[in-house]
Amino acid sequence: MIIELKHVKKIYDKNGIEVVKDFNLTIQDKEFIVFVGPSGCGKSTTLRMIAGLEDITGGTISFDGKVINDVPAGDRNIAMVFQSYALYPNMTVYKNMEFPLKLKKISKEQRKQKIMEVSNMLGLDEYLKRKPKALSGGQRQRVAVGREIVRDCDLFLFDEPLSNLDAKLRVQMRTEITNLHQQLQKTFIYVTHDQVEAMTMATRIVIMYNGIVQQVGTPKEVYDFPENTFVAGFIGTPAMNFIKGFITSDGYFETRNEEETEEGTKEVTNVHILIPNDKYQVLKEKGYVDKEVILGIRPENILQEERLKETEVDLPVENAELLGFEYNLIGHIGDSQVISRIVANNIIRNGDVVKLYFDMNKCHFFDIDTTNRIK
Repeated sequence: MIIELKHVKKIYDKNGIEVVKDFNLTIQDKEFIVFVGPSGCGKSTTLRMIAGLEDITGGTISFDGKVINDVPAGDRNIAMVFQSYALYPNMTVYKNMEFPLKLKKISKEQRKQKIMEVSNMLGLDEYLKRKPKALSGGQRQRVAVGREIVRDCDLFLFDEPLSNLDAKLRVQMRTEITNLHQQLQKTFIYVTHDQVEAMTMATRIVIMYNGIVQQVGTPKEVYDFPENTFVAGFIGTPAMNFIKGFITSDGYFETRNEEETEEGTKEVTNVHILIPNDKYQVLKEKGYVDKEVILGIRPENILQEERLKETEVDLPVENAELLGFEYNLIGHIGDSQVISRIVANNIIRNGDVVKLYFDMNKCHFFDIDTTNRIK
C-alpha cells in the first residue's frame, strides 16, 4: 500500500495548539517507515491521523491514490499495535487472536488455520491456552502483534510498542518485528522516541521536532548527512559534538575565548584546526570566512591515533567512561563539552590530558543562526 500525506496538519480546538505542521510524505509499498523524535513532537498524533483515530485539521491522507480523510478507522483495513497491548484479560491467547476473525464472520475452520499459522510464525504455540496475566511482557506483545496479523491488513501501525519492555527484550523484539516485516511484505509505520530503534529497524526515518519534519532519509543518510543541528544531535549515541568557532582566511577553524588577565581582557585561541580544502572552498563561497559557525563532529571521529598535526587537540579528561572495549572521554575544549569515543588500548584516568586528532573529512559545519548544515 502506498500512503501519501500532503500538507497535513493538526490543531486542537480547545487550546489552538498546532501539534503537526504541514506534514508531507510519500510512503512506498512495503516500506518500513519510522517516525522518531522527542515526546510531544507530533509523531503519535500523525500515526493516529493515518489510522483514523484523530481527525485532521488540514491537508489530505491517501491510500493507493484514494483520499481517506473521512473514511472511518474501521474501514481503512489497517492493523494497529499499541504500547499497552490492549489484550482481553479474560480471554486466552487463542481467543484474543480469534476475536477479530469472529467479527469478520470467518468460519471456525478458517479461523483455526489462520491462528495456528500466525502462532507458529511468532512462537506462541505453547501459550495459546494461557491468559495474558500468565505471560511475560514480550509474550504479550507478540500476542498483540499476532492478533493484528491474523486480520490480513494492508498497513501495520505501531505506536511505541516496545516502551514497556526491559532493555534485553527490546533488542529481541526489534529483531522479531524486523523479521516480521520481511515475512509479511506489508507497509509498516512505526513510532518511537528511541533513535536506536529507528536506526536498526527503518528503511527510512522521519525525524520530527515541534510538529515539523526535520529530515527524511535512510538511517545512513540521516547519520552521515544531518540537515541541521537537531538531527545531528538527536541521531547517534553519544550525540554529535558541537563547537562554536570561526573560519579563518587561511583555511582553519579556530575557537576564541576571552580570558581575564592582569593586563585586562585577552582573546585566547583554544583550537586551531586545518579544514580540508573541499570543505573550506564551500565555506568560502558561501561567505563564512571570518564568521562564526558551529563545527559538528561525532565522538568516533575524534581519534587517538595520530593524524595530521594540524588537527591535533589536547583534551583534559574530566570523566573517562570505560565501556569494556572502548572509552568515552569527556572534557571541554574552550567552552564546549566534547566526547571522544576511542578503543581502550591504554588505561586513561580522570585528569589525564590526552592528545586527540579530529578527522575533519567527517565533520560538518552548521550556520549559527539557522542551525542548518552548510553544503
